[in-house]
Amino acid sequence: MRSWSMAASLAFVFVHTGCLDAPSAPRPAPEPTPDFAQALGGFETEAAFEQYMAAFEDNRHSGTDDFGGNNATDADSGSEPENENITNNQEEGVDEGGIVKNVGDFLLVLRKGRLFTVAVAESGATQLASSIRVASDEDLNQNVWYDEMLVDGDDVYVIGYRYLTEVVNSAGQRLDHIWGATEINTFAVNADGSLVRRGSSFIESNDYYSWDNSATRMVDGRIIYYMPFGAFFSDGDRRKTRFPKVLRHVGDGRFETTKDLFGYKDVVRPVERPEYPTFHTVVSCDVSDDTLDCGARTLVGDWWREVYVSRDNVFLWSGDRVYAMSQMSLDVATHAVRGFPPSRFAFKQDADVLHVGVQTYPEDPDSDEPVRVEMLSLPLADFDDLGEQHLRGKATTLKELESGAGMWKNRHVDGWWLTSLDQWGAQSSEHMILAHRVGTDIVNELPIDNASWSGRIEAMPGIGALFVEPADTNLRLHTIHLRQDRAEFGRTVEELADVREGESRSHGFFFKRNEDGGTFGLPIINGGVGNGWGFGVSNIAFFDASSSGVVEMVGTVSSSPASEGGCETSCIDWYGNTRPIFLRDRIYALMGSEVQEVQVSTAGVVEVGSRVELKF
Repeated sequence: MRSWSMAASLAFVFVHTGCLDAPSAPRPAPEPTPDFAQALGGFETEAAFEQYMAAFEDNRHSGTDDFGGNNATDADSGSEPENENITNNQEEGVDEGGIVKNVGDFLLVLRKGRLFTVAVAESGATQLASSIRVASDEDLNQNVWYDEMLVDGDDVYVIGYRYLTEVVNSAGQRLDHIWGATEINTFAVNADGSLVRRGSSFIESNDYYSWDNSATRMVDGRIIYYMPFGAFFSDGDRRKTRFPKVLRHVGDGRFETTKDLFGYKDVVRPVERPEYPTFHTVVSCDVSDDTLDCGARTLVGDWWREVYVSRDNVFLWSGDRVYAMSQMSLDVATHAVRGFPPSRFAFKQDADVLHVGVQTYPEDPDSDEPVRVEMLSLPLADFDDLGEQHLRGKATTLKELESGAGMWKNRHVDGWWLTSLDQWGAQSSEHMILAHRVGTDIVNELPIDNASWSGRIEAMPGIGALFVEPADTNLRLHTIHLRQDRAEFGRTVEELADVREGESRSHGFFFKRNEDGGTFGLPIINGGVGNGWGFGVSNIAFFDASSSGVVEMVGTVSSSPASEGGCETSCIDWYGNTRPIFLRDRIYALMGSEVQEVQVSTAGVVEVGSRVELKF
């Protein structure tokens, strides 16, 4: 079952302490218990680990192997295709799992339990080339969400979460305490677009789903994916610690346990004792050959967390510390923090400093101290194994907020941090974009008219940023100019009547720069309730953005009843279903089970060729 409160994010792998290589706002958590403060580290013996975990038993709340499954069929050999990024990733070089990717002359689309290839070669018509069921067996084609995929060369990796998982031990006895399983299905794309199944792996886990993040990343030829796991299960009147299991499919929709995913030596003890212990686990898989050569590490922490992945470090925010892992040395260190980041987009590693925008609350909720918006700038050289650093000189107060106010959408763009401030029951009706030039004392307040919530903030390289503002039944698009000494709205606003956003996830947007400025696509719904996911298919509007920042809608492409398509399994589009695609010098609209090539110019949007239906 999907968990709406999860802030699931990606990728941290923790080992022993060392130095780093430099290259909806949640409510405050309970104060950690000081008696458990200690240096960051691992466990030397199994007895030490068991003693540590035994301290939680009175708390009634709980929030490198080859994994096998490789039954590969031979695929075409030859040079790997040149794939282009078509995903609105947070960080360059860190590809996020999504529903559409490029492999050479093909678009790969993950749709309702099936994987489709669409031929998009320059010579020849756009057409459906192949499709394949993601589930490796018919008995596995139920009780599963296939959410996202990654590509590396001509290899495709589809990630899903399997619930209601029936697991038996070696004696065939059913185990009642199994949560569910994260699975990876591996395919290869042949030169003609046909798909070859290479294998499947299954690991016991809780659901990784996040409303604003992907569970997986591809970084320098490695898949890194996050999975939470409750540290305890009930065994009669007792609560026992257990590690997630690697599973093997044995038929009839059942699985058998093979071994623990990790052991006590792979567990990192946090600086402070968590109140609601959870194993925050990341599996890292080398995809350089035909097998998934994977390893796993875990950190014991509270359930709430936020995770950000830069090109060379990984950061986990938990409680009053942020933990950091170097992707080069795999060493871990920590730094004291305060407040709460609204999302992963509040983080930005700039060379040897981590910048994080946060909302801080007074220690005494009954005091007159205001809620504040702050920017924390933490030098990586200051991270250590205790996390007791002072924040003097590292925290910049950007604004004091009225009661009931809070941050919502935010983004780092060209050295600026932009965040929307919404009142959510505050006495004032003041709403704004708060713009801060990171590393300076420059703070600009850009008022907006919206009286309820704010839409997306996205980067438009070479122009500035885009702010999408829901305004009653209309949609307003603002350009934000980001100059060296100030940020300001552009002079013109593009307002669309009776229109709502059709997708809330960051992947629903894509900007392609050109010599005159750029072009971008945005899913929209004409009338009704927008900004949603799950059911229904949006249309896509395309916009021209001039180098001076003037944004103008030039046309739309509309989905048809055929866009709903057929479904075998995974029939709710948790990750959305509508994407603008800018592939080299061509543009496509993915709308559910339809793919349409379009030509976009200031004169309008023209559909090119026949619409491709993703049928099976």
